[in-house]
Amino acid sequence: VPLSRANYFMKMINVFGYAENKFNKLYHCAIGIPVDYSADGWLLQQCQPGEALTLALKREARAQLGATLILVGLWVATFG
Repeated sequence: VPLSRANYFMKMINVFGYAENKFNKLYHCAIGIPVDYSADGWLLQQCQPGEALTLALKREARAQLGATLILVGLWVATFG
């Protein structure tokens, strides 16, 4: 959580940090490690994810990665 308005604004316009955070979440979920907003692991000790949630996140993350790779491949094939 940003401590000042300036820090909050900088976090909002930091596109590379946002993309890195999203990639980390997707990567961790794809390998079967559920994550919360931290993007590094599950920090909510009082509310642990179950096996069903972990498998669902893993399946969805892998589907998203596959679709992204296909779209990037089509983009490169189309526009060089």
